[in-house]
Amino acid sequence: MAGKETVWQALEKVMDPELGKDLVSLGMVKDVKVEGTSALIEVALTTPACPLRSKIKEDVEREVLAADPGLTRVAVTFRGMTDDEKTTLAQKTGHTGWNNPFACTTTRIIAVGSGKGGVGKSTVTVNLAYALNAQGYRVGILDADVYGFSIPGLMGVSGQRPVIRDKSVYPIEREGVKMISIGNFIEGNQPVAWRGPMLSGLLEQFLRDVSWGSLDYLLIDMPPGTGDMALTLMQRLPEAYLVIVTTPQPAALSVAVRLGLLARESKLKNAGVIENMAYFTCENCSHRHYIFGHGEQAVADAAAELGVAVLGHIPFESEIRHGSDMGQPPALIRSPKADAYSEIARRLVEVTGQGRKKPLAH
Repeated sequence: MAGKETVWQALEKVMDPELGKDLVSLGMVKDVKVEGTSALIEVALTTPACPLRSKIKEDVEREVLAADPGLTRVAVTFRGMTDDEKTTLAQKTGHTGWNNPFACTTTRIIAVGSGKGGVGKSTVTVNLAYALNAQGYRVGILDADVYGFSIPGLMGVSGQRPVIRDKSVYPIEREGVKMISIGNFIEGNQPVAWRGPMLSGLLEQFLRDVSWGSLDYLLIDMPPGTGDMALTLMQRLPEAYLVIVTTPQPAALSVAVRLGLLARESKLKNAGVIENMAYFTCENCSHRHYIFGHGEQAVADAAAELGVAVLGHIPFESEIRHGSDMGQPPALIRSPKADAYSEIARRLVEVTGQGRKKPLAH
């Protein structure tokens, strides 16, 4: 006769893939029942949408069936942890940030921010996503710039609607990069006339209910500046990395530093600074023109103030602007003009500690 004690002992051999400890000692096994030749097991995860749940399920089934020949079936159910359970787990592991729905994953969250609008932050986000994807990483984009969303147009997926099934939202995908944006839920140029609490609720739903699958990187296109929305996101994702996009203008650089200091206070990791629209190369004489000022040293000084490196310098290129506006960003079509993004992606991988990967087949 199969017994509960044997099942519990078997579950002590099942390790949480992220924390490296067994489910029983972590308090993640909430109930075990044995009915005839079936074992019914309830496991609590930091988020019910945890992409590692399939591996946990397979490991539970394997260990339990191997431990008791009298069992022929193992049914594993999952639920999300309560706030008290997350607190207890944090105390056991020393790990914080359990309100982050990606806390149970190896996903690196990259918040792409800017001190002010108009510096090309969204264009950088999309091209950086495709540059990472070209290097073999599974990438998603969350468009958190709700008032000024532009990611759908830049990716060429305006007008498409995400699929909603079983209370889960499935992101739109193009050429291997997944994306969710409020722009794909509204018609045309309809304005988003919402106040802060409604927007916070929307972003909460995007983080919690979107079925991203297994991602290596989630890039968040942040709203510009240091207002309520940026602060809310930073507090919600304390283990994320921040990449700051700026032009060499003093006005852009000063508020970029301010954003980096706010991120530091919010416990985000500053990953580096990207200088966008650094210079323009004349097609006739090949001479570089520094439209916004020769700011390489100023950008380096700003990065040094934040204790990070300059990840790269992106030139002002008509092909980047035109291709992105047409939904054909250079990094997607593997244009030579995307070389700067590819180099920045490689440096970002080094900063965030993800291993090298071979290009994905599409």
